[in-house]
Amino acid sequence: MSFGLVPLVVGCLVLSACSPEPAPAAQRSAVPTKPLPSPSTSPTTVASPTPVASPVASPLASPGMARSGSASVDVDSVALPQWGGAGCPQSGSALQQSVTGRFSECLQVGGVPGGDYAIVLEQVLSPPTDVAPASPAMPGLQLTASPASGPPGTAVTITGTLTTPLSPRPGGVSLCWDGCPGGLSDTGETLDWLSPTTFRTTMVVPQAPWVRAYPPRVVPLASGTYSIGVQCLQEAHACGLGGAEATTSFRLDVPAADAPTWCRTADSCAQLTVSPAHALPGDDITVTGFAPVASIGVNGQPYAYQLQVIPASAVGPTVQFQSLGKAEATLAYFGFGALTVTAPPTFASINTASWRAQAIDGSQPITANPAMPVTTAWCKGGAIEIDADGRTSTVPTGKAAQAALTAMGFPPPPGESNTELTCDTLALLGNGIAGAPAVVAGFGVEPPDQEPLYADVALLTRDGGKSWTPLPTPRAVRPDSFGGFRYVGDAVTALFTPSGTTDPAPVVETSSDAGRSWRATNLACPASGPCITFGSFQPGNCAKDGGYQSVIASADGGHEWAVTSLDENLHACWPAQLLTAADGSEVLVDSSSTFTVERTTDGGRTWADIDIPPVPDRPVGDGYDGAVIGLPGGALLAMNQDITRAWMLLRPGATTWCDVRTPDTTNQNFVFYGGPRAIGDQLWWLTSANDSTGTTAHHVALAELTC
Repeated sequence: MSFGLVPLVVGCLVLSACSPEPAPAAQRSAVPTKPLPSPSTSPTTVASPTPVASPVASPLASPGMARSGSASVDVDSVALPQWGGAGCPQSGSALQQSVTGRFSECLQVGGVPGGDYAIVLEQVLSPPTDVAPASPAMPGLQLTASPASGPPGTAVTITGTLTTPLSPRPGGVSLCWDGCPGGLSDTGETLDWLSPTTFRTTMVVPQAPWVRAYPPRVVPLASGTYSIGVQCLQEAHACGLGGAEATTSFRLDVPAADAPTWCRTADSCAQLTVSPAHALPGDDITVTGFAPVASIGVNGQPYAYQLQVIPASAVGPTVQFQSLGKAEATLAYFGFGALTVTAPPTFASINTASWRAQAIDGSQPITANPAMPVTTAWCKGGAIEIDADGRTSTVPTGKAAQAALTAMGFPPPPGESNTELTCDTLALLGNGIAGAPAVVAGFGVEPPDQEPLYADVALLTRDGGKSWTPLPTPRAVRPDSFGGFRYVGDAVTALFTPSGTTDPAPVVETSSDAGRSWRATNLACPASGPCITFGSFQPGNCAKDGGYQSVIASADGGHEWAVTSLDENLHACWPAQLLTAADGSEVLVDSSSTFTVERTTDGGRTWADIDIPPVPDRPVGDGYDGAVIGLPGGALLAMNQDITRAWMLLRPGATTWCDVRTPDTTNQNFVFYGGPRAIGDQLWWLTSANDSTGTTAHHVALAELTC
């Protein structure tokens, strides 16, 4: 068996050929933006983690590896959920290395099984020059270095003299220390032109050991004479992979006191420490240590390292090289810090039998008012369909609704028919004028100022869709800041995202008279369980940046709200639920997260991952490509967007998923946005053959969902 490495951040694959990219946006944050007050009651203790049966085996050496010792890593792929800086302070979320070789990074442990893991720095070293043209030599180019000698950290002025002017005249240049190619590259230096044929730039000589690309090795910080070369003065394809256009030399004098104590030998020229050394999935850890410098970027700062996680014990030398083949890049590994991940509580070990869904994220394209449980309504092409105990009626949303939006400054996109206007979310208010359905609905618009880029605007009808009017908005709130509807007893509330404030609480207005009047209210706590709920929904393009929603909590009955230690912005394009268990704990089921099921027992101040069995064909670390929801009775239901795959159930106490055999759940078209949801004793969901015009509602009795 061989174990491989999974990159946490996609970095520059070849040194000197590209510039560093920003780290990807974090998915979660374990640090609340506003401190959450302690609850007035003592929290219930989280169940003890299930002990791991056995640690993951150590990686095996593979033939052909370049190595500095007896044990080496293997790059054969092993799929691991993504680890990243999700839960960390912003300042510590990206790996940073100083000029002395010291580095640090904060990570959130991924949703992995319990066991031993090794965390290591990885660098991709550039291949030999036969894969790219060498930089063309420049006859007559002369370089001088001033000063010509000095200690580590000396700022050296490089002056170049040309025989003829360059056109165009470059504004920047790549430098290389200790040989081009293969030496230490410095790609972030600017040129100061003193005349058409004379330029000047600066390089700070290394203050730490460095890495040579080929043959791959660590060069100690030692006294000696080293070359400084210029590359890419003349623009050429992949010029950073070739030789120098001209060189000069510098005498490095390293006092004994400046030699790094962490680099005694080539095999041990790196240190990496993980703190804490024992953690649960979802916990934050800090990775610190020292490593040779691999490349220099802007302002003389090292860059291009990335962290890897290996499911194995941290053994062997702290410096290892692995060739990817002839004329290919070499992988360099440094550090090997040890981490033991404690297995989290399992889904089978927690009591879900009596949990109750209290909040659903995102848009609500299908709904039922708890005061009218036999009536279900959903958005479809140009209309709202209402099913009242088997009797259907239609509320049009086309011309009249679009006319109201246009009058508000939100005309339809060019080429789009106003008869096709379809709602994104809705709520049933009851009986309106002459007994006609009273409905509020949110419609997607493109704000003219693109602030925000995507938005929903809420409209109201009390005459069954004959006319639509803007939903009254609270004071100082824009109509396009609408963020969803909620049912509170026999009332309906509308949420709006406030602007110009860090307060996570939405602005709320409520109607309890079928929409005739609306009054400002506070966001209400759930009827039972902890005061935890979703904030207002912020729409987005789910194919690009997605829609987002926060999980917020209150310790004073809903007067003040704070973001919990979960992410401020759950990816609300996929279903997520908050469910209240009989023991007072709150469970989050999030289809888009690596941590599909999490639980809090202290009112949202802390959350713990709940381990569920892998869903068959689920992409590891990318969330579920479909929907995972909690059902009344305590089961989890997983449905895939692939219409050829069966739905799956994870029953309470079960350790494996089973295929749902209920006929009505097979051979569906594309599952429409919003996901399935339990309404009364039925499971409802929407499908669409292509777009919302072909939307069809389906339902099946929850008791009939069997394997």
